[in-house]
Amino acid sequence: MRGKLIHRTFSFFRTFKASVFRIVSLGGGLFAIWHYDENPVLTSFVFGFGLLIFLAAGDDEISIYEDRIKISGGSLWRAFRGKNSIPYHEIKAIDVTGTYDRTADLLDDLASLGPGHYSGWNDIKIWTIEGKPLTFRARIYRKKIEEALRKIPSPFDKLASTR
Repeated sequence: MRGKLIHRTFSFFRTFKASVFRIVSLGGGLFAIWHYDENPVLTSFVFGFGLLIFLAAGDDEISIYEDRIKISGGSLWRAFRGKNSIPYHEIKAIDVTGTYDRTADLLDDLASLGPGHYSGWNDIKIWTIEGKPLTFRARIYRKKIEEALRKIPSPFDKLASTR
């Protein structure tokens, strides 16, 4: 039996942005299919590019359950990347590093308008009892990640550490 959800955190702005990208890419793909007879090569390229954006667009989410922590990337591409739900009895420690916050989010969007690109991420490293680290990269504000980790039920809240 799965434990009930205690806390969930994500970036509202990133969720909105990913939804817009998915709608635009879906529209571009449908537009390409509609005009396939006019130029099959170009419309196939446009459809493929739209599909790529649709699969890559997404937002990250952290869910704290009674019995486990779940870190998931909202993109369909990242959904297949492996284990993202870890039971608390397998966790030795949790460490958060990175500088992704509201300012970094704005810098990322401004840099995307011109040359260069700022790529800010926060890394969540979960050390298992076997000593194996599992690393997740998330574009969730560091403050929200730390807030989510504080919601982990005892005795695991003593294991969650941030620096």
